[in-house]
Amino acid sequence: MLKLKDNIIDWLEFLDNKLVKDSRWFLWEIIPWWISNPFLDWKLWHIYTSVATWKHIARWWHYHFKNIDRFATISWSALWIFIDYRNDNKKVFPIILWSKKIENNFGIDNYTIDNNYMVSVKVPVWVYHLFIPLTDENVTVLSLASEEHDDNDYVRISPFKIPEIKNLLDDFWIKW
Repeated sequence: MLKLKDNIIDWLEFLDNKLVKDSRWFLWEIIPWWISNPFLDWKLWHIYTSVATWKHIARWWHYHFKNIDRFATISWSALWIFIDYRNDNKKVFPIILWSKKIENNFGIDNYTIDNNYMVSVKVPVWVYHLFIPLTDENVTVLSLASEEHDDNDYVRISPFKIPEIKNLLDDFWIKW
């Protein structure tokens, strides 16, 4: 499991997945053989992909009561934001994942292929999550879900109704 520099987040499981590459290609093992995820043992048929086609437009912004997700950004770069709603702390945790390091003055860690990282993240129930494309190219995200899609399992909260996220997005000049 990946050790984030100064951010030990016990409610998110980040994996620094195996990466084999040279100047022509790369091979990324999204789910290593040794990973222990209950839904991988018997429910691997809930596989989704989401393609965000507009820079700076947030996707998902919700949490679940039942579903556990494992996400991987598989093209370009996205700002991911997580909030733990299982307690009153509700600390906002941002991270940038996938292809290209995005310079920022906000202390947001980049785990990107140009730094030899290919990271996926397991998001438990009651953890709010969203991603925002940071590039002009389409951002593709892979989602492995423990449950079949059910609209009743979603609690959607606009990021702009959460002051900490709104401030972070303002700092990144993200508006929509």
